[in-house]
Amino acid sequence: MKNTSRLKLLAAILTLTLSGTLLSCGSQEPHAGSCFVNVNGAEPEQEFHPLSTNDAAGLRLASVLQSGLVYIDETGQPQLDLAESIKQLSPTSYEVTLPEDLQFSDGSPITAKTFVDSWNYAVAQDEFWAPQLNNIVGFGEYGAGLSGLKVVSDTVFTIELREPRLDFIASLAQPAFLPLPSSAFGETKNFKNNPVTSGPYRISQWAHSQYVTVVPFTGYRGGKKVTNEGIKFHLYEKTEKPFEDFQSGDLDVLDMIPASEFAEYQKQAENRLVHQPGAAIISLSIHSQTPHFTGEEGRLRRQALSLALDREALADDVLDYSHIAASRFTPPIVAGDTTLEAPAHYDPEQAKQLWREADAISPFTGSIPVHFSHDIAANHQWGKAVARQITKVLGVPADPVPGADFTRFRYDYQTVRFDGLYRTGWVADYPSMREYLVPNFATNGVSNDTQYSNPDVDALFDAASSAENQAEASQLYTDAENILLAELPAIPLLYPAVNLGWNKSVDNVQVGFNSFPLYHSITKDSASCDAS
Repeated sequence: MKNTSRLKLLAAILTLTLSGTLLSCGSQEPHAGSCFVNVNGAEPEQEFHPLSTNDAAGLRLASVLQSGLVYIDETGQPQLDLAESIKQLSPTSYEVTLPEDLQFSDGSPITAKTFVDSWNYAVAQDEFWAPQLNNIVGFGEYGAGLSGLKVVSDTVFTIELREPRLDFIASLAQPAFLPLPSSAFGETKNFKNNPVTSGPYRISQWAHSQYVTVVPFTGYRGGKKVTNEGIKFHLYEKTEKPFEDFQSGDLDVLDMIPASEFAEYQKQAENRLVHQPGAAIISLSIHSQTPHFTGEEGRLRRQALSLALDREALADDVLDYSHIAASRFTPPIVAGDTTLEAPAHYDPEQAKQLWREADAISPFTGSIPVHFSHDIAANHQWGKAVARQITKVLGVPADPVPGADFTRFRYDYQTVRFDGLYRTGWVADYPSMREYLVPNFATNGVSNDTQYSNPDVDALFDAASSAENQAEASQLYTDAENILLAELPAIPLLYPAVNLGWNKSVDNVQVGFNSFPLYHSITKDSASCDAS
């Protein structure tokens, strides 16, 4: 994904965007007496289209309305969705077979040609998610289209990649790889007003800024088994009202328990709570040319700063469980079973010792600024706390420095070198160690904002790309991550947390990689259903 796209998505996740306007649409009335699962949502910020929807509210709806070849399950593993099989023919080529009689919610067929035409359309129109297709042969070649796509039959097509990617099948869960009906091409006003869907649900009614109801689509042939009669998304503009409705029983599931309420809810939740790291990570970066942070002196100081940070206190005490302490650059759902030699942790005595060793090389004078954007409230909380921790442990003045808004702040630290620490963040589009490490730490990586370069790390990245299996690749990426945690071009700080609760009315509540509930698997006790 291009940086601007990932930036907008990360901002949506971190700020929990809850307001906006959209199109005017609606179809039939919800079924009287239906046992809908009541959940929180928000009005999307823009018109709903699979290739352009990128705000958190729109992506939430897309998670139930749209399906592609694969989906990511609750363990972070790819599972077949609309594909019957995906066979690897060579390191760079794949054959996709679809079941017969696939269809959209309007009854139109989904064929191999549908997928090929949809992906070519995304690239030709330079749609928001189109860069996710950049590894297919033909991408970026003027007038060629995606020449790496070939239709074999109504149910079979092949894909040729520019270079091998062990995580390619997982990447197919991204929005760019969705099939589109003909109504989504060209003039799309009618499609945006009445979205035709490919997923396990279709829209029943959309009362804008009030609610969206979706019901199971009986023509769906994918891998997500729907276990309820439908979902009712209650659309909120403020963060307080959903929790009030959740407490009163008007919501069955709430995936944004307010930080101020989390500790109390945790006491009463019994086992009806998910508190785990999401897919995003917040780090403190240090530019490779920052005075006193180059060479061996810089390595010692970066390690000292990392050891001086009590991440658990930041996550639990300062941020009220809205975040979770980060010990590495890849979130737990991505890292798998690989273990690290020395994950980031808190050790104030060792931090002082390393800082003294660095001072023996070249005495440090002045203060350490902690830069962050001003428009995310949590930044001010942890920014001030980080500065206090550094000063307390190392005896060095550290100052929180609020910068511009999120977008401008990132532009500033990419074009004007910040001395000291500055907040950076990342969220991958699908579960992949590569997607967290290579863009940020490979030489000339697309988001290598510190200008870090290490040939040993690059070699491990290259070896992982051509590994024979996923286990081998994961170990190679972990080897690279061990080097990164020793050199610390950035310091892992926090994972924004998924704080999800549910009432006794429902069961089988799980969370996906995108931090949204897996709505299709939720079951509801019929005794809790509306009688109307």
